[in-house]
Amino acid sequence: MPEGEEKVASRKSNRSATSNLRNDKSNKPKDYQHFTQNLTNQSAEEYSELFFSAFNYAAIGMALVSLEGKWMTVNRSFCELTGYTEEELKAIDFQTITHPDDLEEDLEYVRRMLNKEIDTYQMEKRYIHKLGHIVWVILSVSLVNDSSGNPLYFIAQIQDITERKQLENSHHEIIAKLSKKNRYESIIRAVTQTVHRSIDLQKVIEDSVNSMSMHIEKADNVSIYMVEGKKAVIKSYRGYPESFIEKVSRIPYPKGFTWKTIIEGEVQYCADTDKDTAMGPAGHKIGTKSYLSMPIQKKNRTLGCININSLQKNAFDEEELKLLEIVAKQIEMAIGNARKAEELRTAKKRLEERVKQRTKELTKTNESLRIEISERTKTVKRLSIMSGISRILSYESRFERAAPKILRELFKVLDMEVGELWLPTTINSETLFCAEFKSSLKSKAARKFKKFTIKTTLGIDSFPGYSLKKRKPVWIPDLTKNPVFTRRQLAQELGLRSGLAFPIIVDGKPVGGMNFFTTKMAETSPDLYEMMTKLGHDIGQFLSRAKMVEELRESEARFRTMADSAPVMIWIAGTDKSCIWFNKEWLDFRGRNLEEEIVNGWVAGIHPDDRKPCIETYHTAFDKRESFEMEYRLQNAEGEYRWIVDRGIPKFSGDGMFRGYIGSCVDIHDRKITEELRRIKLTERENLLREVQHRIKNNLQMVMDMLDLQYEAIKSKKARDALRDTRSRIMSIARLHTRLRDEKKPDQIHLADHIEHLIQDLQKISGRKDDSVKFNLDIEDIKLDADTLVSVGFIINELVSNSLKHAFGQENKGIVSIKLSSSGKEKITLEVSDNGDGLPKGFNFKSTTTLGINIVRTFTQQLGGKLVRLNSRKGAGFKVTFKHSRGEFGHVQKYESSHI
Repeated sequence: MPEGEEKVASRKSNRSATSNLRNDKSNKPKDYQHFTQNLTNQSAEEYSELFFSAFNYAAIGMALVSLEGKWMTVNRSFCELTGYTEEELKAIDFQTITHPDDLEEDLEYVRRMLNKEIDTYQMEKRYIHKLGHIVWVILSVSLVNDSSGNPLYFIAQIQDITERKQLENSHHEIIAKLSKKNRYESIIRAVTQTVHRSIDLQKVIEDSVNSMSMHIEKADNVSIYMVEGKKAVIKSYRGYPESFIEKVSRIPYPKGFTWKTIIEGEVQYCADTDKDTAMGPAGHKIGTKSYLSMPIQKKNRTLGCININSLQKNAFDEEELKLLEIVAKQIEMAIGNARKAEELRTAKKRLEERVKQRTKELTKTNESLRIEISERTKTVKRLSIMSGISRILSYESRFERAAPKILRELFKVLDMEVGELWLPTTINSETLFCAEFKSSLKSKAARKFKKFTIKTTLGIDSFPGYSLKKRKPVWIPDLTKNPVFTRRQLAQELGLRSGLAFPIIVDGKPVGGMNFFTTKMAETSPDLYEMMTKLGHDIGQFLSRAKMVEELRESEARFRTMADSAPVMIWIAGTDKSCIWFNKEWLDFRGRNLEEEIVNGWVAGIHPDDRKPCIETYHTAFDKRESFEMEYRLQNAEGEYRWIVDRGIPKFSGDGMFRGYIGSCVDIHDRKITEELRRIKLTERENLLREVQHRIKNNLQMVMDMLDLQYEAIKSKKARDALRDTRSRIMSIARLHTRLRDEKKPDQIHLADHIEHLIQDLQKISGRKDDSVKFNLDIEDIKLDADTLVSVGFIINELVSNSLKHAFGQENKGIVSIKLSSSGKEKITLEVSDNGDGLPKGFNFKSTTTLGINIVRTFTQQLGGKLVRLNSRKGAGFKVTFKHSRGEFGHVQKYESSHI
């Protein structure tokens, strides 16, 4: 039923109950006679009925309390507010459910009222609900006197203000946090303004130490160390005595927490130096109780550290540590800027010295450079020729079209009258034919020479073949006297005097050659040979490249055909990071054409939240020439953003040259959504489990506190022993729930640690001396789920408690042994024994009705195990064997201690 309907129903029920009470005097409270005994007429009795009707069904809590503090009568609202029934409240006094922190004030008001100093009082106080939580109320109390003015009882009105108090506390917390935040921002601003005033390194360090010492409240000692070789050298400090500085001004590697911070490059915070092993004796001597050490870094290299010491333990909370880390980063930045400025100043001095030196050197070499420029002018001219030929080779896609242009270019340079291109007649042939002929001579002899050349085939030993065989240029100063040149007669008729032949080399093999002839008698030079050799190499490279281009075109056509039919999205990027092609699957997914997607058109389809990290990943991998994989959301043809995984790999040519990237994308949207839902559910489950464990632990702690109070109030030894045993059992459960709350994996808990803490608690409760009973533990490192652990913990709790209570006298010493082992991967055996007085004669544990043995028997049955008694000459022992398939088994850990 909704809350509003419940209230309406409650009011109707109250009115009905009031009406019934008027008609039926049997509904009067039990203490009715007490309150009406002094009333002598009928109208007084009716008045009393109306009073108690209003009392019982009032919307706020109402109660009559005796002068001794006992509840005499309470109404329904008060019972609902506290969680107790009227009978339960009448069995206790008001102090029992009052919060301890409010009890003294409440009792003081009662004392003053009884002394007639005040007639009534009102206060805000806390009741402890039956379920253990706190209920805030406004309590109004008045004292009722008889006709003679003697006090009879108290009447109390109780109004629930829990929600209001919770809201007030929430507002106070928010205000406190804002105040703290403003203070932190002021400190950060003050320190930042101070440390960035200068770029002098030492001044920055001094200002940093001064500012931290001045503005950080609990910083009693502040220092900055910088690394110099194998020592950490103090550069500035505040708050330390000089005797301390003399000892720690230069700390050798790797001593103390200063070097620990420098080596690990991480913040070191010690809240209690009494438990610390890194700090040296000098720190303890000056009274350091806690310290914070933060590294000063530059490009992942630690240059030094900032140390802040306090004379208080737990000096800094989590928020203050974050504040100090921000401050440290500002100081680190300022020190980095100062070091950079110092490096720039040093570099400037070195540069000025180098400029002076270089000026002297340039002056000395000036004359030699002038001579060299003169020589290089000739070389530049030849390089321009090579550049012209290279342009021809780059523009023409086929060698047959480029050859005439190359011959024409060389005519201009070499001042030749005849040029020829000779190629093998067949692959690997040793005969050559003239594939191209060029002549500037116009005569009958020239036509005769061309006709003869075009129809002639030459062997490998001929003039052009000779250069192919030698794989280098060949110069013939006088054609008429050279036996290698077979056309001597025709050349003489034409007037040709000198000739030059050079080979065309492709992949290290000669594939053709060029001949040039002139009518002049000329001598060649070394640089001409070099130029001709390079020219032959360039032409050969062109032929090889043309062949590769053709093969690549065919390969690319085959690739694109396969890529368009592939079930994944494929893309290709050039060397400038721009995408130059997408396959059909990609374009269908995006609902766009290739012209819209190429270059950077595809980037617009990336989800705005994913665009920046996606582009950064792509560019970073591209610059490093590394493969990459990334997930992002891409808009499809319907406008929906879907998760895809994109994998890209760099492309390289056979000679190792970078050619861009090729990548593939797969739609993983359904898997991604499923994973996210699973992660959310898992997080919710873990949070809920921890909250439940926390609440259970708090409730158990409240029960133990109530048992402690009851224990102190009871005088019967038997009852006190029963309460102590009950508290021991509850403590075992509470200990387990504490571990369940703290465990990262609460479904798998180390049993050895749990048993160790359990025994410590049992020893404290037993009241025995620490050295009277020793515990020998032989425990295999087994992890159990929470349900099994509860059962095992109860069994150990009962058996060990029995040994501590009954096995030894109060002054006698003894040994309790606990052994836990696994057999195979499912069977677990637990043995608990002692060397005490043993069990009573005729004791039959199977038929006994003692609570402890019954508990052990019950939890053994819950485990599906078997309980047997161990036979031994002295003492008593029990063995429990059970199966458990969900546990994890590891190495054996053995313990032997008298103070477990």
